Amino acid sequence: MAEREEVIIRPLVRYEEFEEAVKVQELAWGMPEIERVPTHVLIAAARNGGVVLGAFEPSSGRLIGFVFGFTGLGPEGPYHYSHMMGIVPEWQGRGVGFRLKLAQREAALSRGLRLMRWTFDPLQRGNSRLNLGKLGVVIRTYVRSYYGEMLDEVNRGIPSDRVVAEWFLDSERVRAVTSAKRPSPTPSELLDRGAVVCLDSLPEGSLRRPRVLGVRSGAELALVEIPWSVSEYRKEGRLDLLREWRSATAEVFERLIRLGFVDVDLAQDRRRRRCFHVFVRASLEEVLSRAPWW
Repeated sequence: MAEREEVIIRPLVRYEEFEEAVKVQELAWGMPEIERVPTHVLIAAARNGGVVLGAFEPSSGRLIGFVFGFTGLGPEGPYHYSHMMGIVPEWQGRGVGFRLKLAQREAALSRGLRLMRWTFDPLQRGNSRLNLGKLGVVIRTYVRSYYGEMLDEVNRGIPSDRVVAEWFLDSERVRAVTSAKRPSPTPSELLDRGAVVCLDSLPEGSLRRPRVLGVRSGAELALVEIPWSVSEYRKEGRLDLLREWRSATAEVFERLIRLGFVDVDLAQDRRRRRCFHVFVRASLEEVLSRAPWW
């Protein structure tokens, strides 16, 4: 596999490609068969207004990632709901997810849709960085146990809490973030600007234990820490600590959202291996019109 090999993004067409998408779910998530979106559902969606896009390895033609969504309907009207994205392990962290989401954005815009929604686990640093820092979604909703008990290797053993990503496809924020080369601010830079830490952590062997500090009255910028690597907790057999992280972040996320904060970014300190969700107290209109938000 060439280091700079560019993947090809296009809709899935042949039956065998949809079968490959089911296999990608197994490879990407360690997902048991009962939880995978089956071939016939992907085909039905693709042929009836849904979006099923694949990322193909040029040298082999192999499907190495896909994204799947369909039209939803809310009080504000129709929107695109992105149900699943999966990328095989050897291609993760190489920008494939970003390219798939941009292609999905174009597909939704071509259908006259201006809003896309999906859920993700706010404890996962990579997904949080992609969705908030590179795509420009905003978070205003936290849902406990969204999917009930999950059995795949990434999610089993802890509650399936999720945040709802809202991607306002033609907003100034999204246009600016998706084309920006400037990195997100670091935690120390935000602290210098008056950010308040609502949840941090203390060392627990090679891992860390969450500590809720609360929300200070009058705060306009808030930081909420998450684990640097959820997989490290699993490797160490510390699901108990992961469940503590889940409970602590649920409490703080819900309180901040009730107080009118919006989750807009992920700030990282790579040297210290610490990362924080960034919340601002602002209206949705203010957040979407700022480019960049800071």
